[in-house]
This record gives sequence, C-alpha cells and structure tokens, in this order.
Amino acid sequence: MIPGAIKHTTRPFWKSLRRAAYFVRAHAPAIVWGMVALGVALRLVRYLLRFPLWGDECMLAVNFLDAGYEDVIGPLQHFQVAPLLFLWTELSIVKLLGFSEWTLRLFPVVCGIASVFLFRHFSGRLLSGIPWVLATGIFAVSYYPIRHGAEAKPYATDLLMALVMLTLAVEWWRRPDQTRWLWLLTAAAPLAVGLSYPAVFVTLGVALALAVSVVRRRSLRTFTAFGAYGAVLLAALGAHYFGHIAAQRQGAKEGGIDAMWEATFPPGNPLDFVVWAVDEHTGRMFAYPFGGERNASVLTFLCVVVAAVAMWRRGQKDLLALCLAPLALAFLAAVVRKYPYGGSARTMQFFAPAICLLAGSGLATLLAIFRTMRRRQAAIACALVLLVTFGFGSAVRDMLRPYKTKYDRNTAAFARWLWTDNAHQAELVCISTDLGYDLFDGKWRSLAAVYRCNQRIYSKTHRTGPHIPRWDRINDSYPLRCIVYGCEEIPPKEAARQQWLSEMQTGFRMTGQYRHQVNPGVLGYGEFYEVYEFVPRSDQSAADFARRWTEGRGSRVR
Repeated sequence: MIPGAIKHTTRPFWKSLRRAAYFVRAHAPAIVWGMVALGVALRLVRYLLRFPLWGDECMLAVNFLDAGYEDVIGPLQHFQVAPLLFLWTELSIVKLLGFSEWTLRLFPVVCGIASVFLFRHFSGRLLSGIPWVLATGIFAVSYYPIRHGAEAKPYATDLLMALVMLTLAVEWWRRPDQTRWLWLLTAAAPLAVGLSYPAVFVTLGVALALAVSVVRRRSLRTFTAFGAYGAVLLAALGAHYFGHIAAQRQGAKEGGIDAMWEATFPPGNPLDFVVWAVDEHTGRMFAYPFGGERNASVLTFLCVVVAAVAMWRRGQKDLLALCLAPLALAFLAAVVRKYPYGGSARTMQFFAPAICLLAGSGLATLLAIFRTMRRRQAAIACALVLLVTFGFGSAVRDMLRPYKTKYDRNTAAFARWLWTDNAHQAELVCISTDLGYDLFDGKWRSLAAVYRCNQRIYSKTHRTGPHIPRWDRINDSYPLRCIVYGCEEIPPKEAARQQWLSEMQTGFRMTGQYRHQVNPGVLGYGEFYEVYEFVPRSDQSAADFARRWTEGRGSRVR
C-alpha cells in the first residue's frame, strides 16, 4: 500500500479521536458520572462473583465465629490487627445476617462504592475538565481499590476514611470563613480513627496542612473549631491506643509482624536507601490504575511528580501539603518501624485518593506537551479508551478466574463437597470444633482458619456454631463421621489420637477410615482431611458414651 493510501485510511480514525476528545471536554461532568458508574459496576461484579475466602481474610474472619463484642477488644486470633469499629461492624453483620462471603464483605463493598462517589466530589472540588475526568477514571478502574473493596479486611475503610477527612479539609480550604467544615472534621475524627488504623496519618496530616491557613485567618471562631479538632483527635487516638491497639499490637508482634514488614522499613545505608526509595515509589504503592513490582508503576509516579511540581509553581502549597502530609507521616512511622511504607498497595490505601488525584492532573499536563491540537486531542481520547478498556478487562479477568489463588479455589471446592455432599446419610462432626478433642496441642488452629471458615459457610449444621452430635440418630444406616483436619508438617499427636479412638470405641465400632489430600505441594506442605466412620456397638453403649461426652467433653467445645 502506498503512503498516501495509509494516510487516507488513518484519517477517519484521527478524526474520531479528536471528536471524542472534544466531546469529553464539553461534557466532562457527564463523562465523570460515566466513570463513577463504571467504578461501581466493577466493584459489584467482584463482590457478586463470590470469590472464595483467602488466607488473610479467614485469619481475621475466624475471630467472628461465636464471638462477643468484648472478645475482639483484646488480641485477636492468628495475630491479626484491625480497628475496633471495623471489627464491631463486621461482627454485627455476621450476627444479624450469618457467616458467609457475602456478609463478611458487605461492609467493605459498601465502603468501596461510597469511595467512588466521594472521590468524584473530592476531585471535582480541585480539578475540572480533562484532569477531572482522568483522575476519576483512574480511581474508578484501578485494581487495588476494586479488589480490597470486596475483601473482608479493613483496607476499604482505610480508603473511605481518608477520603472523608480529605474532602472535609478541602471544603474548608475552599471556604475558610465557614467553620462548620472544621466542626465536621472534629466529629469525623473519632469515627475515622475507630475504623482505620492509618487514618492517624490522614487526620494528623490534615491538622498539619491546615495549621498555617488557620493561623493566617486570625479568627477566634476558626481557632476554636481547629482546637476542638486537635483535642478530639488526640483523645480518640489515646482511647483507642490504650483501650485496644496496644494489646493487639503486642499480639501481632509476637506473631512476627515486624519481620513481615522488615523490607518496607527504610534502610540505614544511603545507597540502599536510594534503591529502596525508588523501588517503593515505582512499585505497588503507586499501581494506579495498573503497575506493580520491579518499577512497573514508574509512569504513575512520573505523573504524580509532574502534578506536584505544577501545584508548587501555581502557589498551591497548602493543597500539596494536604495531599502529601499523610505520606510523610507514614514514612516517619516506617523510620521508627511502626508501620510499613509501601511494599503493597493494601496497607497504603489511605494514600490512594492523593495518588489518583495527582496522577490524573499530571497525566493531563503531560498530554498537553503535544504541540498540535490534533495530537493532543488524540492522546486524551486514547488515554480514556485505555482506562475504560482496562476496567472492562479487569471485570472479564475476574469472571474467568473468580478466585485469588488456586489454593483458595481447591480448598473451597473440597469444603463444599465435604460439608454438603458428604453430609448426606451421616452425622458429620469435626472432632476439634464439635467434639472438643485437640489432637494438635492448639497448633492446628493457626493453620486451619480457612478450614474453620469454610466449615461454617458450607455446613448447614454449623451455620449457627459448633454442631452438637445428634447421638440418638446414629445407627448402622446413619453412621457417625468424624473429621480430623491437619497438616503434614504438624501431624496429629499419635498418643492423643489413640486416646480419642479408644474412648470412641467404648460406645462405637469403627467401620471405615479415609484420608483426603488437598492442595498437595501448592503451599509447600501437605494439607489433609481424615474421615473416621463409626456405628453404635449397641444402643446402650452409644447412649452411655453420649452421656459421658455430654457431662465431660461437651464442656471443652469452643
């Protein structure tokens, strides 16, 4: 094909791009609402696909099994950490609606959807036109806010609380004569601290960023409102720390959380620090709308830097401080080894609003370097098409692969078979959660959070708690099946197993023993389920065993 023909065939394409860009600029508010709709749809798709619970979710969710509100105030099982109001909200939903993937993720998905609407308002107060559309689009389709908006962890509340505090601060920054925004900040501070641990960075960052503007106002009303904000914030932080966080933090420390966070703390060697800083700021922390490890988020970081420089040159130093102060405080916390800096996107969700805002503004600035209007308009249209395509691609990927890992998929599928299909025509019980026998000296619980959560989800007889065996129903045609869950690296104590079998066989006769290996080698160890099947030796012997168990063993079931 001759060059003229190529030029002729590409002309309609470039014209369509220019027209699309003109349309975006002329109808920015409507396009932004379209991005909001897309963001909400992506979060709902992820939620409705009902991904199997994965390990981190289960280790937190297991704390809601048969628990009271006072049980989650102190150290949590599996050395988990989560803010108290988040725990109480999750526990209330579980008590009201039952324990399932739907209920555990209901509050996070509500927070995720609310964040999309709130980000539109927040960014709209600071941006307009193409930058506003790009920033909202980046936030709407970014993977990590979508993913963490459908997980039973407090990361979605971290994001929402950050947006709440930043939005209220921006409202006052735009209209400093209206102190009601400072009073709303005061009222929101305890809620933010109670729902999100990293909200401490945002709330303190807001205080630092607004302090200069407050002093400049020289208004008693402003000083009073701002002073109330500081006092309430410090009181809330102190109450949560001494009443909840300190004990939880100590439990997590015993579980090795500092070692897990070690790579996210800044190294002391200057050269290592430079390498670490580059990796963290171009890694997962800045993966919006996409990116990841090995400097895959360098483009987003570049856009953020461009936007920050532009704000500085325009004299918007207060606004820049508001965006970056939480990150600076998080860095100081990492210096004293109290909170991870980077490493993953989940612990840095509180900084996502600032990243998306600055990335959208910086991208619009970079696209403006094209000298001709034709190329500039085409670049803007291409950027929007890529964002929408990435969003739809994310949804398609979730539909084709509705699980986080193969381990989660396999474990959930086996649990569904074991506790649903295998429960017919038999009395199915777990010897640990139901009968109260501990063959692992307590160690099995640190490995079996997924097992316990899936048991509660897929077993009809465990929906409301441990299952008390219906001894009177057990006979030759309706046997008793006892489940032993374990791991090859921590096998059941043989002496304890033999003692349990001896006690069982005083009232029952074992008619079968089966062993199921699940996920061999997937996590580096062999996970197994053993099934023991019993029938009564006689009606009298089974009744005697049931009476002894009720008098003694029943009190051990937790």
